[in-house]
Amino acid sequence: MSKNNWTFKHIDFSFQEKINISKFAFFNNMFDSSDYVEKFEKEFSEYTGAKHTLLVNSISSAKFLLFASLKEFAGLKDDDKILVPINGWSSNINAVIQNNLKPVFADVTLQNLCIAEKDLIAIRKTYPDIKVIFTGHTLGFLSNTRSLTEAFQYSIIIEDCCDALGLKDLQKIQVGSDSLGSVYNLQNSPLFPNNMGALICTNNYDLYSLLKMKRYLGLAKNSDKNSFQMLTNMFSNVDPAILSISDGYDFRSTNINAFLASMQLKNIDKNLLILNNNYREFLKIIKEFENVFYLTNKDDVSNSYGLPLIFRDKKTYVYLIKLLSEHNIEYRPLIYGNLLNQPYLSNYKLDYFKPIQKIPTIDELGILLPNNQKLHNNDFELLRSLIKEMMS
Repeated sequence: MSKNNWTFKHIDFSFQEKINISKFAFFNNMFDSSDYVEKFEKEFSEYTGAKHTLLVNSISSAKFLLFASLKEFAGLKDDDKILVPINGWSSNINAVIQNNLKPVFADVTLQNLCIAEKDLIAIRKTYPDIKVIFTGHTLGFLSNTRSLTEAFQYSIIIEDCCDALGLKDLQKIQVGSDSLGSVYNLQNSPLFPNNMGALICTNNYDLYSLLKMKRYLGLAKNSDKNSFQMLTNMFSNVDPAILSISDGYDFRSTNINAFLASMQLKNIDKNLLILNNNYREFLKIIKEFENVFYLTNKDDVSNSYGLPLIFRDKKTYVYLIKLLSEHNIEYRPLIYGNLLNQPYLSNYKLDYFKPIQKIPTIDELGILLPNNQKLHNNDFELLRSLIKEMMS
C-alpha cells in the first residue's frame, strides 16, 4: 500500500497548543458554561460580521434549536413547508421533521451541489406556500442566496454554513452573516479537529434572545437585564431563578470547547488558504480528465474537508475505487447521497419537486476524497497516476 496523506483523520494540536490547553484545564472550570463561551461568541461574530452568535453543544442541536425558535419567532405552524436540498446532511432534515415541519426536497446541480437556480421559479409556482428555504453551501461551493431571496421574496432564508466558514459571496460578504439565521460546525474537520460544538448566527436581536433562552431551559435569566427585570415583574409569583418563558433544552457548550475553538479560530485564515490551494490542485486534475469526471465548482474556491469526484460512468467508478483502496487512499460517499433513499424517512410525509434528475448521478457515481493541511504535490501526482492507470 502507498504511504500518502489522503486521509480524513485530522491533525492533532501542536506541542505548544497542548501546553496551553493543560494550563487552561488546570486554572479554569473546563466544564462550566460561562465567560469563555461568551468571549468566543464575540470573537466569532467579529470574524463573520454577524451581530449575534450562540455556541451550542453540537451541530444537530444548533439546527434543531434554530427551527424550534423560528417556529415561535416567525409563527410557523405544523406542516408548514421548508425547501431543502436533496443531498444535505440528515441533521438538516431531522431539524425540520422533529419540529413538525414538512421538508420539500429540491434537486441540485452537478456544478456546485446546491439547489439548481434554473428550477427556482418553477418550484415557487408549484409550492407558493413555502415558508423557509434552508439552503447550504455544500463543500464550500457558493449557493446563490440572492437568487433564492429574489425567487422567494416572502420566505425566510436560513443558511447551512458548516462547509463555508471564510467563504465570501459575490458581494465579498461572509456567507451566512446577513441572513436571518445560519449555522456553523466546529467538529471533525481540518479547521476544528475535535468536537467543539456548533454555532448559530443571526442579525436579529429578538431571535437571538429567544435562541439564548431556549438554549438552556427557556429561562428568563438568560435574557438581557432589562428584559429579565420586566419578565420577573410580570410573573412575580415565580422565583426568578426558575422562571421559564419558553420551552427549552440544555444545549449549552462548555468553557473548554470555547477555549479550543478560539485557539483554532486564530489559525483559520492560514488553514483556509491551504485547503483552497489543495482544491485548485485537485481541480487541475478534474479539468485534465473531463471525459472521466464532471467538473464541479469551476470557480476554483472550496475550503471544505472534502474533494468531490463525480464519475461519468459506472465502469470507471468501479475501477478507480478499486485502485484507491489498493493504494490506501480514503474516500467516502458524497455527503448523504439521495436523502429520499434513507429508510427512516419513509415514516414521514415528504414531498419533492419533480423531476429529480441530478442526485441519482451524485448518489451512484460520486465519492468524496479528503482535504487536509498535509496534502502535497506527491499526493496529487499519485491520484493523477491512478486515473491514468485506470484509463489505460
